[in-house]
Amino acid sequence: MHRHSAIRSLPSALSVFAILHAAGPIEWAESVKLTQADFRGKAPDSSADTAHSWVALDVTWECLEGRPRSHARAVFDPDQSWWRGGTPSLWGGIEDGLSRTQLDNRRTATERDRDLLRHEQLHFDLTEVAARRIRRQFDGLTRACATPGGNLEIEKGVAAIEAAWADEQRRYDKDTDHGVNQVTQRQWESRVRRELQ
Repeated sequence: MHRHSAIRSLPSALSVFAILHAAGPIEWAESVKLTQADFRGKAPDSSADTAHSWVALDVTWECLEGRPRSHARAVFDPDQSWWRGGTPSLWGGIEDGLSRTQLDNRRTATERDRDLLRHEQLHFDLTEVAARRIRRQFDGLTRACATPGGNLEIEKGVAAIEAAWADEQRRYDKDTDHGVNQVTQRQWESRVRRELQ
């Protein structure tokens, strides 16, 4: 059996391939939304970020009697994710002539936390979109196990989707300025919501 997990630790832009550890990740489900309590890790003193989400694509497949069996899921690891809250950050870009701190100070802490949680949830939602793409790919590879080199075809397809997913995560953070740009944040939410229907 092949076990292939792409780990996306946010906000870093790295995609690392490793075996998913057994700390009890949350599997994506339409009815389950992340809460602040799901961020159980300790925020490092050296980080100026307000939250850190650990999301991953957990993908397994095997060939049994010439037929593929596969599973792909989006997961969030609470123990490796942490929450400091939407406190103003001195770091970041400038939008419409205002610093991140100026923009943050215009809103209450509750509003900032709500917006930050929505931003982090969308990272998880983007991971589910990628998991669905992988599942669709598996559905189309019914002959891969009966074909010489079929396993390589599966691996290449999964790797391509994972690379696109990592790029999309980076683009999302850049476009939304990590959730500060609420207009762009809502545009991303609308697009992803359509993809999850």
